[in-house]
Amino acid sequence: MRIMSHVLSPSDVTEVGGIPTVTAPLAALTTAPGVTFFRRVGLFDAVLWDGRVTHGDLLALLDSWPSLGGRAGTLAALERARRGAQTYFETVSRLVLVGQGLPEPQLQVPIYDEDGLIGYVDMYWDDLAVIGEADGAVKYVDREVLIAEKRREDRLRARGFGVVRWMPEDLRENPERIAARIRLAARRRAA
Repeated sequence: MRIMSHVLSPSDVTEVGGIPTVTAPLAALTTAPGVTFFRRVGLFDAVLWDGRVTHGDLLALLDSWPSLGGRAGTLAALERARRGAQTYFETVSRLVLVGQGLPEPQLQVPIYDEDGLIGYVDMYWDDLAVIGEADGAVKYVDREVLIAEKRREDRLRARGFGVVRWMPEDLRENPERIAARIRLAARRRAA
């Protein structure tokens, strides 16, 4: 199999439904030069999600494609990619909030209390003791899911964490406000 002028190795190909296709890492790498920076990071976050692929794997793959265009932008996106972003919205949220001067959060951190696992939080700033939740409206269409999420948040707050939530429109329209709310939650926690 050949892509443009590059001969694929067997490790570059997998089967999906009996159809030969390139692997997810290679698909992300060869797609990256044609998309925006945030989408590049999102592609790499998705590939890194389950831990089977590492940054080192992606860099080695990039090195095996020396004529691939957009190398500088791809390397910059790889530097910002992280394991743990469950959705593209979480990737964008992390990038925007770091751009607002917040430190890099930990992603998908398990939080426990005396009753066991409360859940995995989207973002956690350990030094601030603040949890960030990048919420999509689709998640809460069911009343039972909304009630369970409120109980989960109560348990997180009972552990002493500040919890800040935002929706896509909040991030798009006023990321400064979200960053300010995270800083305020940290100050309240520290007081």
